Amino acid sequence: MCRVLFCFCTNAYLTFAPIFNKREIDFIVERNDGAMLGIEVKSGSALGPDDFKHLKWFAKNLAKGEFTGVVLYSGEQTLRFGEGFYAVPLAAVGV
Repeated sequence: MCRVLFCFCTNAYLTFAPIFNKREIDFIVERNDGAMLGIEVKSGSALGPDDFKHLKWFAKNLAKGEFTGVVLYSGEQTLRFGEGFYAVPLAAVGV
């Protein structure tokens, strides 16, 4: 997965996100300009708004600049869950 992320984000680094007030995000990619990409990985093929709750909390409370949230899942469609939040099939990133 890192190979795919770095081709989209130059001058960025990938970290495992710690737990913030019992909210965990699987990965954070941060560019040098402070823009951030939060990534959650889910094994299910169906998603709902609740799958984005930690990403949305992070965007509202901790991100200092532009934030995009992505949930990778085993479904087949790329879906939008509000401004800057997307569900992306694992197959789209070669998994």
